[in-house]
Amino acid sequence: MGVVSILMGVVSILMGVVSILLGVVSILKGVVCILMGVASILKGVVCILMGVVLVLMGMVSILIGVVSILLGVVSILLGVASILIRVVSILMGVVSILLGVASILREWFLS
Repeated sequence: MGVVSILMGVVSILMGVVSILLGVVSILKGVVCILMGVASILKGVVCILMGVVLVLMGMVSILIGVVSILLGVVSILLGVASILIRVVSILMGVVSILLGVASILREWFLS
């Protein structure tokens, strides 16, 4: 009986060691799972930050486009103003010529 009792004790000790090893493996699995979760959270944070940067870059691009459109409108208005100034200048030249002709005709009729 004593030998059987000793063998049962040894088996019990071995089962305890196996149970401890299984517990350690389970703890390590839990730690790995926690680390993977933290990595996933960090990846999510990086993704959110990249999204914010992309949104800001899009807004800047839109503002640049609006400024470019406004500069184009100003350029068109300046071109129209330049054409109007030339037309007015030509009309003033025509009026000056007509005044000169009228002055010549007046002098011719008066003399």
